[in-house]
Amino acid sequence: TNVIFALGDSNTFAVPSGPMSSKAVALTPSPPSPSPPSPPSPAPAPAPSPSPSPSPAPPAPPPAHSVQLAPGFTLGWSVTGGIYQFELMAANSTAWIAVGFSHDGQMSNPAVGTGLVSNAVIYKPGSGANEVAQYAILNDTLQGIVLQPSSGCFGLSGEQKDSHTVLRFSRHANNGINTNAQIQLTGKTFVMFAIGDSNTFAYPNTGMGSSPVELNIKPAAARLQAAVRSRAGLKLNAAAAA
Repeated sequence: TNVIFALGDSNTFAVPSGPMSSKAVALTPSPPSPSPPSPPSPAPAPAPSPSPSPSPAPPAPPPAHSVQLAPGFTLGWSVTGGIYQFELMAANSTAWIAVGFSHDGQMSNPAVGTGLVSNAVIYKPGSGANEVAQYAILNDTLQGIVLQPSSGCFGLSGEQKDSHTVLRFSRHANNGINTNAQIQLTGKTFVMFAIGDSNTFAYPNTGMGSSPVELNIKPAAARLQAAVRSRAGLKLNAAAAA
């Protein structure tokens, strides 16, 4: 295209004027050269999956055996590999509870002279570091109930919910303290129990008792085998006598 142009001598327009001319100019631009393709944008990193919430621990299986020590007061237990798992449940959600073992059914009886001290696990809700702990019972006073840690008694816990107070713990038949009354592997063990009037621990109190309980209950199969062996022994003895 012929493009004409002019430049005046001042801002005042006049014709003719100073330099005037024309020039052929290609006004249509050439098509742009193709740009190299842009590299693909990197795919966004996948958002991290939220960590799965830990599944709640399955509820503990119910005890294999149980006995009612008093109205509204139940002791349950199971035995696995020589370890007793105890569960004491009271139908009261605002009371301390305790369960223990005695050689004669008494909390303390120095006159017997056996030298065996009764022992108990006590749950005192809201009492702090020793809320659930094992104690030795030296005499029939509050001062005679003395904290007694033992590796033979473990897994102690307590809770209050649904109108109940529950104490759980595990122990060996022998808690490892020679001066303590232990769980009897044959026959019955004297089980002591107590429940308070509130969560505040106090002694003496009215909700106390003891009961002989056969804690070393054999499974049915073991009882059957023992019975078979017993009958076989009787036959052998009868044959020898004949």
